[in-house]
Amino acid sequence: MHRFVKERDIDAAKAVDRELRARFPLGGRDGRAKPVIAMFKGVERIFEKSKDGYVWMLEMFCSHHSEIFTEKEGWRRGFVSDSREIKFISDQISELFPNSPELMKRKCNYVRLSNGLYARTHMDNDQKLKVLCKLAVACNMTILEDWSWQKLV
Repeated sequence: MHRFVKERDIDAAKAVDRELRARFPLGGRDGRAKPVIAMFKGVERIFEKSKDGYVWMLEMFCSHHSEIFTEKEGWRRGFVSDSREIKFISDQISELFPNSPELMKRKCNYVRLSNGLYARTHMDNDQKLKVLCKLAVACNMTILEDWSWQKLV
């Protein structure tokens, strides 16, 4: 129906689109930035983009628990940085996108942390939360006491 209206009348299509969005919110699945509230060791910040909040949280973990990121071997770094399909944190950009080198070319898909490691940011909020939870386990931190991550959408 939406395409039918759009082909015939742009103003009507916009009205239908507004009404559909009002009645059936997409819950952040429409490509827009998703705001979050991040808290680490009592410092709480609101971020318009979950990516910015995620990077801030990674930096907080880096500054308070740098040993996890500097270990070359050991269960903690592997536990945090690896998944069966995706490597989330690495000292090489190419390791973040082994099957999709085109993603490596776009700097919006990763960030270089202050400790020199690269972190994949091309993820949905659930994946970001999974990485943060793994970091918390490796750092022996408790959610809601030491850190938290709350989506606002």
